[in-house]
Amino acid sequence: MKLLGRSSLLAATALLMGACANLDFDAISKMKQQGSAFQKALHGEYLKLAKAENAEFDQWDGGTFGGRARDSAMGVSVAPEAISARSLPAKNVKELTAARARLVKALKGGSAKMPAIAAKAQAGFDCWMQEQEENWQPEDIAACKRGFMAALAKLEAKPKKAARPRPRRRARRPKPKPLPFYKINFGFNSAKLDGKARGVVKSAAATINKHKVKMVL
Repeated sequence: MKLLGRSSLLAATALLMGACANLDFDAISKMKQQGSAFQKALHGEYLKLAKAENAEFDQWDGGTFGGRARDSAMGVSVAPEAISARSLPAKNVKELTAARARLVKALKGGSAKMPAIAAKAQAGFDCWMQEQEENWQPEDIAACKRGFMAALAKLEAKPKKAARPRPRRRARRPKPKPLPFYKINFGFNSAKLDGKARGVVKSAAATINKHKVKMVL
């Protein structure tokens, strides 16, 4: 928050104390959710920020985040904080501007596909903005930025293409072994089979029966 003159600061503090006193965080936490899954998740994330800031007696930011939690529960579209909404150190404006542009782009598709992650990213960005404006708690600035970047990385990650299953190769049937060749010799100018020839015929018949041969050449 910007440093003001003593009288201005006291007046502003009194005004904000009255405005924030009207925010009942318990009531906001129990509100009926009327928005999308993203808005429901955003309600929870902003409520956590509101309670954390209120516990640190930062009623300005507690009220800001509480109002965002309330609006999200009502189904109101709540965008990431505008860069112009905060009095940021000049050296941090460029980085936060680029970060917000990435966030807005990632939210276009990611808020529906990954509502919980998208809500963490948006709330993390607003947390970073708030802590960077105060610019006196480097650990808190780093924590908000780290949470935002981690969630944003998940939103921006391209889904991996499912590997195509390799076609199963059909097992090749082993080639049948060639059947033995049987040669039968007849006597000269005779059709009679001698003992040796009958043995060959017997062996051939056994082979035919065993392998169920349908044709004999």
